[in-house]
Amino acid sequence: MLCVFIQNIHAQQLGQNCTEDLIPRQDKHTRLFGFANLAGEWLIPAHYVKVYPFIGNKAVVMLGTKLGVINCEGYLVIPAEYDDFTIFNVDKTWAKKAGNWSLINDHGKILSDQMSDVRTIQPEYDFIWVKKNNLWGIFSERSLQFTAKPQFEMFQVISEAASIVKTGDSLGVISHDDGTFLIKQNVSNINKLNKTAFAFKQRGKWGVFDDEGAFWMKPDYDTISLANSKLLVVKKDSLYGLIDFKEKEVVPIKYDMILPFNNGLAMIKQGGKYGFINQHGKMISPIAFDTASDFRNGYSIVKINGLYGIIDVTNKFSVKPEFENIISNYIQNGAASFYGLKKEGKWSVVASRMEKISEDKFDSLCINDTTTFMRVLVNNKYRYYNLNRGNYELPLSFTEAQEFRNAMAIVNNEGKFGVINEKGLFLVPANYEEVDYEFLNGKYIFYVKEKGKWGVQGYDGKIIVPFDYELLVTSDNKFFKAKKNGKYGMLKINGQECIEFKYQFLSNGKESSVMPEWPSIVYDGKKYGLIDPKGEELIKPSFDKIFYLGEGLYGFQRKKDVGILRANGTMVVDGDFSELKPFMDKIAMAKKGDKWGYIALGGKFFIQPLYDEVSPFVKNTACVKLDGLWGVIDKSGKIIRKPEYESFKDLGNGDRRFIKEGKEFKVDELGGLK
Repeated sequence: MLCVFIQNIHAQQLGQNCTEDLIPRQDKHTRLFGFANLAGEWLIPAHYVKVYPFIGNKAVVMLGTKLGVINCEGYLVIPAEYDDFTIFNVDKTWAKKAGNWSLINDHGKILSDQMSDVRTIQPEYDFIWVKKNNLWGIFSERSLQFTAKPQFEMFQVISEAASIVKTGDSLGVISHDDGTFLIKQNVSNINKLNKTAFAFKQRGKWGVFDDEGAFWMKPDYDTISLANSKLLVVKKDSLYGLIDFKEKEVVPIKYDMILPFNNGLAMIKQGGKYGFINQHGKMISPIAFDTASDFRNGYSIVKINGLYGIIDVTNKFSVKPEFENIISNYIQNGAASFYGLKKEGKWSVVASRMEKISEDKFDSLCINDTTTFMRVLVNNKYRYYNLNRGNYELPLSFTEAQEFRNAMAIVNNEGKFGVINEKGLFLVPANYEEVDYEFLNGKYIFYVKEKGKWGVQGYDGKIIVPFDYELLVTSDNKFFKAKKNGKYGMLKINGQECIEFKYQFLSNGKESSVMPEWPSIVYDGKKYGLIDPKGEELIKPSFDKIFYLGEGLYGFQRKKDVGILRANGTMVVDGDFSELKPFMDKIAMAKKGDKWGYIALGGKFFIQPLYDEVSPFVKNTACVKLDGLWGVIDKSGKIIRKPEYESFKDLGNGDRRFIKEGKEFKVDELGGLK
């Protein structure tokens, strides 16, 4: 943490309270640190492992592995027995020792009880958040008393004056000065709108407060969201409108939908039709369109009376509504550079300023390809079209064609695949069943398949690896892991065999992509083992199963026993488990007998196997099933939400749901419910 060097703008200049400026300096011979003046003369000898700049007349120094504080003469005024300090607030600082924090003065005298954690609100401020008995409170460094006793599970500082606090499922806002509630702790949700404004939900309705906890809007709305920097989209009685931060109505609350502003305009919906308003709430187009897109580059694609057209920001039609479909390519800062127009079953193209490109018509087009090589379909053949010049870039046509990547494209000519460059020359002739390519060691190589077997061709057209393999996958840019006649082995990049083709399976980047390249899992037809890149068996095939756990560890199964191996083949845990899940953030779910718990990297349970089912930790909490019901525990194993929920759903990305009596509740990262 070492916060001592953090200074605000008006902090004192280095050593200004000392008679001379004291600058940190390292002795070239001893590699230790001390302080010198601007002339480079040593004033405080280099005795320290590390030093930090003077702030006022004090500096933090490290002796051995511990920190202390010296004065301008180099005397230790606080002994070197601490692990961390916060910045000094006049003559006081918080110091960490043996895992706990205490407030001390500049002579090392202890002024407070021990706290398990501290969080500064801002430098040189009299109030600080402290944690005691696993709960947070506010401590005054001036009065040496709590202004808010430790009672909160979490907090978030929103200004010098106030913080959001949470207990259970309830949120509120308190004052730092006296710990009083500026907003009572009966708020169910808070969303930040900007630096100084927050939307809050209270009794099912939304309002707004500022960063000092003062109400701007009472909770009267169904929803509140940010439209732009000055306006809010609000919903009331199922209808939408726009208000400013003083709650002045800019657009009446009467619309079925208002989307956020994009390029100064917002789409609105009423009675199944769409229109647009500007940032002043003025209607710039009538609510008349069946569908509409956001304005990009000053234009919007709209549909009216079943046909598509394009309007500008003055609501004039740049392209009349007479087309069956219109598509665009958004490639530069989300702006369209070309539009595809479909009429009577044929496509044409116009530029973003609505200039016609050419008279050419297409059966279909890939508008999001590069403008130089856009694929178009003409008479059931694909060709490459140059939008910038309005003509065909290449004379060739194909049954199928892929987009150009790295100046190359894979093409299909009557069921045979090849690769062309941007000049239309074949790098790989269209003679093969499948083709792919890869950049390897500074040049491209081509995987080609012929008669069901893969080989490798170089960029110069020479065959590097003959067509003998059912599988070819690069490994560490040095090898090909390969399969030949049903057996796995390995080749060097030049095609020379380096590991005998004798295994029934060899883990590789295509069939087992979540694993590291080495060591690789092998299967000899009876048992699983591990090998290194030289083919040496780190673990001879002797296990019924081997699987990757993450963090450089492998799980193994031997009959009904499951254990853990290191990547070098040494044993971590020799079969103490009945089931293991992969490590996530250095924690794995492990089953012993018929109960689940959690283990650390060393393979030891830090939460004992007590549960019917468990889920991964999300930050500090996990959902667990005990005696048929679901609840929440933290990483210490403490139950923070008792098991009372009938079922549990893990939707991924931290989205966890409990179900009770038919109602669904979202579980947040602290174990609260929404």
